[in-house]
Amino acid sequence: MSDSQGTRRWGWVVGLVLAALVLATLAIGLTRDYSSEPTITLGGQTSDPRVGLELYEQGERTPLPELTGQDLDGQQLSTADYPGKILVLNLWGSWCSPCRAEAPDLATTARETAARGVQFLGIDTRDNLGGANAFVRRYAIPYPSFDDKASNVLLDLTGLVPISAVPSTIFVDVDGGIAARVIGQIDGSTLQGLVDDLLAERSASPAPS
Repeated sequence: MSDSQGTRRWGWVVGLVLAALVLATLAIGLTRDYSSEPTITLGGQTSDPRVGLELYEQGERTPLPELTGQDLDGQQLSTADYPGKILVLNLWGSWCSPCRAEAPDLATTARETAARGVQFLGIDTRDNLGGANAFVRRYAIPYPSFDDKASNVLLDLTGLVPISAVPSTIFVDVDGGIAARVIGQIDGSTLQGLVDDLLAERSASPAPS
């Protein structure tokens, strides 16, 4: 056998081995049981990054940075104005179709939970005041929003929410820790469930001495 023939034969052998490895990897991926993946639960909700829902355990929650700016009326607005409240922060824009789809559920839940110590705040990004105010009127949004045309408030959330992830919703517990995050449109049942879970969590916490 010539050297060139031997080289070609080894090339075929190596190629067949690599092909077998690729096929084996694909087979493992197709048969992987995702039900055994580790998850975090908050009440009835289960963390699932594949659908944009992330939950964070108590004691391991990142503090929400203080967010400050102007609201859509030009008045100062800060998350520090709501100590001891459960906060629900919704990132939106009047130009965003999923934002319009989720707005009725956000408005309804905000109205129904306000008396129970839940404060909703919007972060209106890359928008104009005319479009933003029309959005607020159309959907009867009962809570204030940051006027964040330049995405300065959003930049303060770097690492917590991707800057292009509109809409997104962040849930903050009474101690100021981020308890949950939803990237993308949130449905009404998930929204209500996460708020109810944080209310139950607050009720179960020992009263400060």
